Amino acid sequence: MDATEERLHEAAIIVDAVCPLLDDQERIADYQAGGLTAIAPTVGFWHGAAVTLRTIGSWYRLLRERDDLILVRTAADIRKAKAQDKTGIILHFQGPAPIEDSLDLIDAFKGLGVGVMQLAYNVKNRIGDGCEERTDAGLSRFGLQVV
Repeated sequence: MDATEERLHEAAIIVDAVCPLLDDQERIADYQAGGLTAIAPTVGFWHGAAVTLRTIGSWYRLLRERDDLILVRTAADIRKAKAQDKTGIILHFQGPAPIEDSLDLIDAFKGLGVGVMQLAYNVKNRIGDGCEERTDAGLSRFGLQVV
């Protein structure tokens, strides 16, 4: 990078909104070396609530152990991470399996800092049809309640 590009990169807020490679928390250093302000590890995908809670717990442990990380709950937290030269951690789900069939679990996970949940992607699930389904039925009755 030339000096102008480097200054722009250093001044910018840069977010990687899907970091499935962060199953291995050791890779955080790679994202930090790239100058990212915030990263979003996938903490829920195929598993139900119990496994997902253990995954979230491991991230909370890491957040306690490292003073260079901050849990992101709001956009202000991302700006705070940038100002303090820390890395924001945005907990997210790549699918609705962790909420099982419970609207209450949405609130519980939100309380733990999970602010992003992909409703459907490739295949049909409890919430709605995925993009690879032959027909597009949209959201299910449960999906409408979730939204």
